[in-house]
Amino acid sequence: MLLMKIITRYVYELLESDCNLKKISIPVDATESEPKSFIFMSEDALTNPQKLMVLIHGSGVVRAGQWARRLIINEDLDSGTQIPFIKRAMDEGYGVIVLNPNENYIEVEKQKMHKQSSSSDGTDEPAGKRERRDKVSKETKKRRDFYEKYRNPQKEKEMMQLFIRENGSPEEHAVYVWDHF
Repeated sequence: MLLMKIITRYVYELLESDCNLKKISIPVDATESEPKSFIFMSEDALTNPQKLMVLIHGSGVVRAGQWARRLIINEDLDSGTQIPFIKRAMDEGYGVIVLNPNENYIEVEKQKMHKQSSSSDGTDEPAGKRERRDKVSKETKKRRDFYEKYRNPQKEKEMMQLFIRENGSPEEHAVYVWDHF
């Protein structure tokens, strides 16, 4: 997992430094606090009247600028990234846009909901019975948490996905870029 993040970050750096692409945040009108994604584009992508190449990678875990992580790891960057295609297209006078359709959400830590336990909860349940039920519930949660940590030791915190506005799926992402750029 960590290796994949490092590879992705490195490919993004190469898109900006070696290919001279600009990282453009989307949605274009996003506020500071809302989830965002991005695409990469050459300076002439929107002004080149003759040629435009739009690169879209496959589905799954690959990100902008990548064809296949397995090729990057087992072969080399030229085999597993879009960089050779981008450089050739730019040499031949194309504007370039690199889509990022698999980055549809950000993950944030789930806020724990504190359940209020009071005798005025609308039930006529005796206090002793409620205490036993709460104790069983806590034990069940403890076992579930232990099992989850054993099953997935990497996962320390419970996470939730916040989808990116108008980019919540690969299809939405492609349509958004088409409509706005």
